[in-house]
Amino acid sequence: MAIGPMVPLTTAANPMAARILAAHLGAEGIVWQLRGDVDGPYPVGPVEVLVPAADLEVARIIVGLDED
Repeated sequence: MAIGPMVPLTTAANPMAARILAAHLGAEGIVWQLRGDVDGPYPVGPVEVLVPAADLEVARIIVGLDED
């Protein structure tokens, strides 16, 4: 199954926030990828959350980034 190119959805402030966003996306069937210091011995700092380009708009709605 080809997913297509992954594009940035948002940058979370820390690994825990990124994992919470990823859980919401996964629960809705959106494939996700985390980029940053997530699994190191001292995971700190911002983490980029990526989703397939085709799912970007739906993902923005799921995590509440598309609120006007």
